[in-house]
Parts: sequence; structure tokens; C-alpha cells
Amino acid sequence: MLTEPIQKGIVDLEQPDIIVKVEIIGSYAGFSLVTMEEQLDINEVRSLIGLARIR
Repeated sequence: MLTEPIQKGIVDLEQPDIIVKVEIIGSYAGFSLVTMEEQLDINEVRSLIGLARIR
């Protein structure tokens, strides 16, 4: 089950252990559990290759 790795207790919003990521594209939605290292920041990637950031 998706929520099994989530532990109850105090939540650290500054440096969470696990992030519940929700992505919606059109009529499709996806959910995943990721760490900060696994999360992709598309604006960071765009900056690295010389493209403008997306608002």
C-alpha cells in the first residue's frame, strides 16, 4: 500500500523524510512517494541547460 512507509508523529515541513507527490496531467493523476533527492525540479533542469524558468 502507498501509505505503509509513512510514519505517524511529528512532521518536518522543512526537511521531510518522504514526500507524497501528486502530478495531474489532463484527466490523469499520479501519486508517488519520493525523497528530496529523488524529486525533479524542472526549473533547475531548465536553468542548467540555458532555458527560461517556468512560472
